[in-house]
Amino acid sequence: MELIVDKSKGRRQIAGFNQYVVSQLQGRLDPRVRLNIYHRLSHTDRGLSAVDLFCWGIARSHQGDKEWYNEYRGKILLDSRYL
Repeated sequence: MELIVDKSKGRRQIAGFNQYVVSQLQGRLDPRVRLNIYHRLSHTDRGLSAVDLFCWGIARSHQGDKEWYNEYRGKILLDSRYL
């Protein structure tokens, strides 16, 4: 299984982030499933860029701007803050 995230952190932060994600997913994934986490620049990956925009709208809702969030509310399965 591959998880691709926006490369917005330094080397140390990436290691901490990866460790946190793995610990959160361990009980939810089949132990035989190998998880690979890749950090890529969103401006070089169109799919990641689209997801980045979608997540930006969710982040804006936490700051009180609900316009975008309300438009796509039915598509959001989980809205949780990282740390």
